[in-house]
Amino acid sequence: MALKNYLIDGSYSMVDGIQFSKQGRWLRFFLKIYMDETKRVELATKAYEISGNYTYRALGMQRSTPPENPKDGDGYFVPNGASGQDWDRMSHHIAVWDEVQQLWVFWGLGKDVTYYSTDGDYYFVMNYDTLERMKVYPLDDERLWNNWFAPSLVFSSESNLHKQCYAFIKSQPGFENVVNG
Repeated sequence: MALKNYLIDGSYSMVDGIQFSKQGRWLRFFLKIYMDETKRVELATKAYEISGNYTYRALGMQRSTPPENPKDGDGYFVPNGASGQDWDRMSHHIAVWDEVQQLWVFWGLGKDVTYYSTDGDYYFVMNYDTLERMKVYPLDDERLWNNWFAPSLVFSSESNLHKQCYAFIKSQPGFENVVNG
């Protein structure tokens, strides 16, 4: 099974090297893109690693002051000019409420860390230098796993692992108009 992508000059794409762990809840595969059906000239290879187990740091919106009644684990980005409960000294950090200790703990911004916006239901990475949020949609989101690669889908009478990988690829940006090759 392969995909014909007419958006990129009729290139020929195929999934290769699929590895799947039902118990571990992970999947790895490569999408190889060739110039044409002969597969003599490989244009690119993209690796996909999908997991149903990864967790993200959940953050609410940016706040300059702590909320009045935080819940355990509530997190916020602390901007310049923040005030109250040590927030004034912790600009450009993530404030997280610790219910047990009854205080705010602060995380430094990590490079290449993916955060989840509880306000906007989206994932983002923070540009370490400009502090700009850049939306991303990671491949290891629990909802993504359940929608595409849960064992009930992968091992059903209507589908199999290869079909699910191709259906998933066809849902990704740039592959909306592909046809089976």
